[in-house]
Amino acid sequence: MYPRAPVSEMEHLMRSAALLRYDEYATRLGLDPQQMFARAGIAPAYLDDADLFLPYEQLVELLEDSARMSGNPLFGAELGLLQGLDILGPITYLIRSSATVADALQGLARYFHLHNRGARIKIEVFGRTGIASYEMCTSTSVPTRQAVELAVAIGYRLLRMLAGASLVIRECVFQHEPLAEPQTYRRIYGCVPRFNGEYNGFALDASLLERPLSSADEALHGPMMQQPTPMETPFHPSLPSRAHA
Repeated sequence: MYPRAPVSEMEHLMRSAALLRYDEYATRLGLDPQQMFARAGIAPAYLDDADLFLPYEQLVELLEDSARMSGNPLFGAELGLLQGLDILGPITYLIRSSATVADALQGLARYFHLHNRGARIKIEVFGRTGIASYEMCTSTSVPTRQAVELAVAIGYRLLRMLAGASLVIRECVFQHEPLAEPQTYRRIYGCVPRFNGEYNGFALDASLLERPLSSADEALHGPMMQQPTPMETPFHPSLPSRAHA
């Protein structure tokens, strides 16, 4: 168990949907999910309601602790593959209804705070290269590598959904050192990442961002982009009090 900051200092809330399938995967690796939740200070009720809110720092601690106790250094990445886009809730509809890959990623970046206020997503283009990156905003004494790899794995699932089987990743990059043999990452991210890099995320051919989506739906997408208030309403800081250990 890691030293924990007082709850009053944990200001980065995220939807409890981020715990999707944690109990299933942890049990598969011989862990007791309830015990792991207790170690991280997470109430059991968070497993039963995807729209509660907990401090992101608690999820970070849970993932690091789970990787250590299970002996699986790729715990976060493999959980991310299991979770996929289901954890994003209403943002998924915004993504799927977008006109192009770029529109989908920009929409995700714009509204990602509705899912997680402890991190941000950036989409940038430099010449013929597009960069999709994940940046942590938390201040915690707990290592964040597992949480980063979980997010990047979900990002890979997203890119596969948007671009299909023709997706080509120029490069997968992590700011941290490899947590396992580098070649073992290929089955998760589709390539061997570059470690100790400048950002966490993917380098893509910029032309990929211009690809139209077959699921585009302007009638749905337009109102969601122009009227964000209904989407933001559920994110209220008083909600954590709904769950009790």
